[in-house]
Amino acid sequence: MKDPKKLPLYQALFFIFLSIFAVSGTCHLVLKAYIHSKQDKVSRSDFYLTHIIQTGPNRDDLKSDLLAELLGLSVTNPTSIFRFDSKLAEQKLSKVSFIKKAKIKLVYPNTVYIDYEMRKPLAMLYDFENIAFDEEGVTFPFYPYYTPKKLPEVYLGLSQDSLNLGDVVPEDKLRIVSEILTATEPLKASKDFFLTWLDVAKVFEKSLGQREVVACVESRKAEFQHYLRLSATNYLQDFGNYLQLNSEQSEDMTQFMQLSSSKLKMIDLRINRTAIIKDPS
Repeated sequence: MKDPKKLPLYQALFFIFLSIFAVSGTCHLVLKAYIHSKQDKVSRSDFYLTHIIQTGPNRDDLKSDLLAELLGLSVTNPTSIFRFDSKLAEQKLSKVSFIKKAKIKLVYPNTVYIDYEMRKPLAMLYDFENIAFDEEGVTFPFYPYYTPKKLPEVYLGLSQDSLNLGDVVPEDKLRIVSEILTATEPLKASKDFFLTWLDVAKVFEKSLGQREVVACVESRKAEFQHYLRLSATNYLQDFGNYLQLNSEQSEDMTQFMQLSSSKLKMIDLRINRTAIIKDPS
């Protein structure tokens, strides 16, 4: 005996296909409406990215026009906020040698927030023009991205084709430079003296007799220049001896070693507890 409530197979199949058609049609209409709405938003000028707001420790150190250029944003070829990839933009900024880190956030309808930190110059690289490096040894251009300031110049003895922007200076020489610059902190407390130049090119020479570190200390009033020859192994102790010799000579460091009319003096401190002072002339 047949169940009166049971549909014949052909009717069941008909209703199944009808349901599938109705659902797929509805999905198609919804998807089409969504795509049309998104395309409409993308093409609307009020969603074009037109504002950049800088945040972070170096806020406004870089011009917004430069950041826009680095991110590929242009007034003549505007980008919709719906087509801007924040993660890709962060990757672009992270590849810029003078930017240490960056985070990007979009704020509707047309604003990019950029939170970034620039690398802090430790010294200028004498081997190349307009190249600085930070405490991590990463190299980057100084001008026009930083405010002009007096930084020590460091000569590493590098060839012109041995380094590209963003590369790291040799770690062994960076360690020596960092240690000596730290040792010069007492000079920063003085208003009269500063370290202007540091040469570590020969610190690892094969000949022990040629190994040395050379540092130049100058008076801010250009009253003298002291070129210090330091040993390649005891450079910190040698520099400490120089600072001690300064303090023992006079309370006023500008009167130190006024032995002749020459402003330039070579002071060899490589022999323990000995300072050989010479006038280069």
